[in-house]
Amino acid sequence: MGVKKEPETENKTKAKSKKPKRRRVILIALSAIIASALILGVIFIDDTTIEYEYFQLDAGGLRGANGADGASVPRIKIAHLSDLHFPKIKVDTAKLFEKLSVEKPDIIAVTGDLVDNKNYKADEVSEFIKRLAPIAPVFYVNGNHETKIGEAALPLYEMLRIHGVTVLFNQSARITVNGLKITVTGLINDADYALQYFNGEFFAEPDYKILLAHRPEKWPAYSAAPEAIRPNLVLSGHVHGGQFRVFGQGVAAPGQGLFPKYDGGLYKTPDGGTSMIISRGIGASLFPFRFNNPPHVPMVEVRG
Repeated sequence: MGVKKEPETENKTKAKSKKPKRRRVILIALSAIIASALILGVIFIDDTTIEYEYFQLDAGGLRGANGADGASVPRIKIAHLSDLHFPKIKVDTAKLFEKLSVEKPDIIAVTGDLVDNKNYKADEVSEFIKRLAPIAPVFYVNGNHETKIGEAALPLYEMLRIHGVTVLFNQSARITVNGLKITVTGLINDADYALQYFNGEFFAEPDYKILLAHRPEKWPAYSAAPEAIRPNLVLSGHVHGGQFRVFGQGVAAPGQGLFPKYDGGLYKTPDGGTSMIISRGIGASLFPFRFNNPPHVPMVEVRG
């Protein structure tokens, strides 16, 4: 009798030993599902939720139109938009307009890659600009994507001008904001910064120089420009924050490769005379998603 029961006892022992294994498999599967859900949640947030980062800079004591009496220069606020990549933009643009309307910037700088390719919907981009332009004067330079589509971008540039956007292709414009005279220079994609883009009138008196340039990897050249045209502030984009960010560092960027040196945020020369602020961009391009790297709009305040 005892011999006949041995197989039954052995089977029960095997059944009991399988239960912990099943539990482990189930726990591993559940952990993988939860981890995947969390990652997808982060990706969704990173694709759709804009991070507004605030910077304060010193105008270096420059005086503008109201400076004869020695009064301090009032603040100037700049909203910096870059790399929207229509039609691949995923953020809620209505919320962007609402935020900008509350912030009331004095200038909106768009630093390239407004569109991703020639298949963008012209009406969609036109509607975006139509709603953006009334908020504040808009200054635009192109990026590598507009350059890539060549003549197909010409209607885009014309549409921007029709809506009052100042399109700067290796050109400078002078404006006065809250009493401070400002020279805004815009470079076409991958151009070098040069004296020839200025007129003599821009040197009649000191002013605050803002350079819009899509490519931040040229920062050493921008910051080493001759004193007469050395920018006080450079606004750039292009790198998408390295697309994926680990411990605050971008993973890869065009023009810089892995772990780029210039991937987002504020950079300064040793003497503090020139600053560069890089937007991590708003839309998606080659990669369809961002990770640990939400769409980014720098809000820059310059004080006298």
